[in-house]
Amino acid sequence: MKTKSIIALMTLITLLIVSCSKNDDTDKQLITKTLTLSETTYKGCFTDNPMDSGKNSLSQSGDSLYYTIANDTLLLHLIVNYNCCGSLNDSVAIEDENVRIYIRDTCTENCICYCMCDFEFEYAFINFAGSNHHFYVYLQGYEQDTFTLWGDLEYRE
Repeated sequence: MKTKSIIALMTLITLLIVSCSKNDDTDKQLITKTLTLSETTYKGCFTDNPMDSGKNSLSQSGDSLYYTIANDTLLLHLIVNYNCCGSLNDSVAIEDENVRIYIRDTCTENCICYCMCDFEFEYAFINFAGSNHHFYVYLQGYEQDTFTLWGDLEYRE
């Protein structure tokens, strides 16, 4: 009788250990599958100083927000047609399926020019598959106190 009780107890302990290890594996998979920003590339007005390069005409392309997919990477393209003398800085916050991008003009001197050009941000996200994601872009322009929603876009699996 003692032997049966010991075997039953050992079986129960074994099942608990196996169950806990499977939960750990599931948690590890969730952690590795979280949407992650892997790289940000700055193009357009970021590549040179418009004041020194002779960019004195209006840009033709204008504001844009779209994504493309290359292999296992979602590339979010953000083009802001903005004053050439602007000094745009960005930050990204990821919360579950929501990505919030904050762009702020940090210029402090000679901030207004008589030209416009395209500031291009390209955000590379990995681990996007299997979920829907909503991208929100907020802009705080020159001499503005708060961020305002500039645009948003949804990726649907």
